[in-house]
Amino acid sequence: MLQQMVTPLVDLNAGAQESLTSLEHVADQATESAHIEDSVKNIGDKANSNQAEIDKVTSTTNHLSDMALGLSRQVSKFRLH
Repeated sequence: MLQQMVTPLVDLNAGAQESLTSLEHVADQATESAHIEDSVKNIGDKANSNQAEIDKVTSTTNHLSDMALGLSRQVSKFRLH
């Protein structure tokens, strides 16, 4: 009779241990997902920063191109005789 009472408790304990192990895996996955999320956000931030720098370089290049064109026009007015 005592054995009949203990067996379900042993089975219950085994099930509880399996549930605990599963929950630990889920917790580990959640932690890893948070790390991945942080990494993706960091990559996005760097991409935005890179785009801002590209925009600055583009603007500077356009400005220099305009200055070079203006200088070329000025120089073309002078001729050596």
